[in-house]
Amino acid sequence: MSAIPTRSPVPPRKTQRLRLDAYRPEDRDAFLGLVLDPRVMARVDGPADRDAALALFARICGESGEPGEPECMAWAVFEHDTYVGHVFLVWIDVDPEIGFVFAPAAWGRGLATEAAGEVLAFARDSLGLARLTASVDLQHAASRRVLEKIGLHRVAQEQDRDGAYLRYAWQAGDCP
Repeated sequence: MSAIPTRSPVPPRKTQRLRLDAYRPEDRDAFLGLVLDPRVMARVDGPADRDAALALFARICGESGEPGEPECMAWAVFEHDTYVGHVFLVWIDVDPEIGFVFAPAAWGRGLATEAAGEVLAFARDSLGLARLTASVDLQHAASRRVLEKIGLHRVAQEQDRDGAYLRYAWQAGDCP
């Protein structure tokens, strides 16, 4: 079981090609463009409309939050100075979940793998987490590959109101 953190600053991270930063108010339009793009969200559970996306952005920035809402840490991902995506950790159940969403211009270039791998390393090394999970649409082969490349293993097929999905998990001692 992983302890749910209290809201804390999201530390910046760097990879060979990417910069991962806490969201700032000036990132709002790029975030909205990402999470409201039907191509991006076709196989991802996310905000249904602009109001829901604005509420999510406020929550990510620590400007709102209702009692009982799951805690999250989210990074805006930049290649050079261009916003390319979003990686997050969220504490919904017992184990935290890792997730990511990237703009079409970033697809197929290994950027999601690089960013998600960096967040997994942060979760393991800085937060001391011993287990992470992820869920992915059955048909989302690219996201399944990202999860497998960073060391998560398929553990179950489950069903919710949106249909069937796969559950992945990583435990301390697994690669990477």
